Amino acid sequence: MGSVTVKRILTNDVANNKINWKVLVTASEKPVQGCTVRIGKSTLLWEGTKKKELDIGPGGAGQVVIPDGMSPGMRVTVKSGPFKIFQSSFRNVTEVCVNC
Repeated sequence: MGSVTVKRILTNDVANNKINWKVLVTASEKPVQGCTVRIGKSTLLWEGTKKKELDIGPGGAGQVVIPDGMSPGMRVTVKSGPFKIFQSSFRNVTEVCVNC
C-alpha cells in the first residue's frame, strides 16, 4: 500500500458544454493497488477504464469525474483494496488551477 496525493480540478467539457469537477489521485514512489474513490456512498469510475478500481504505479495518476448533484460537504474517501488511505470533505481537498 502506498501513499497518495488527492486534488480537485475544475474542468470544462467542451463537447457537452458542461463544467465538471474531477478528483486527481497521484501515487508517490510506491504503487497503489486496487485504488477506489468514493464520494458519499457512491464509488466513482476511473476515466479511461470506466472501472471502479485502478492500479496506480509509482509516480502515476488517475482521475474520476464527480457526478452532478454532489455537495461540497460530501466526504471523499480513497482506498487501496480494503485500506482507507485518504478521507476529507470535498471542500477541503486542495484545488489545482489548470488555467492560472
